[in-house]
Amino acid sequence: MSITEREVEQAKASGGRTVQLDPPGTESLRLGPYHDPVTGQEFRLPASPSHIMWYMTGRKHGNKPLMYGYASEELRAKWLETKKNLVGPEQGYMREVKEKLAEAEADATNQLLVVVQQLQKQVSELQAQMSGVVPAQERTVVEEKEEEAPIEPKQLALFD
Repeated sequence: MSITEREVEQAKASGGRTVQLDPPGTESLRLGPYHDPVTGQEFRLPASPSHIMWYMTGRKHGNKPLMYGYASEELRAKWLETKKNLVGPEQGYMREVKEKLAEAEADATNQLLVVVQQLQKQVSELQAQMSGVVPAQERTVVEEKEEEAPIEPKQLALFD
């Protein structure tokens, strides 16, 4: 996909901001920058005249009017601080979860290695026994008896 002259001009006019390029086939739907005048949060929403009117009057987006254009530097800084306070604890929690998952994965891997080593040892012992190098050990089979549970008087009363 090649970059068009319009996209290069858009990138130069952005003043160092990140420019979101439209995917091919969306020429009919133009998106524009909006911001919440209270919080400073920025959005990319449809920018047709009817959409601009709807967003600026607050009929969409939860009855909170949005302003067309980018937020001022003060509002942007306010939003970034708010976003950091909202997302910061979650990122710390996610870091802890990832560490615990890594520890659990390492423990599971270690346990699997121990099981594999035990199985390899058993296989080598069986091969030695089958080849006659090592005499087979006699195994005693213990039969387990099922014991009947005593019947309680309350249970007998159910059948009367």
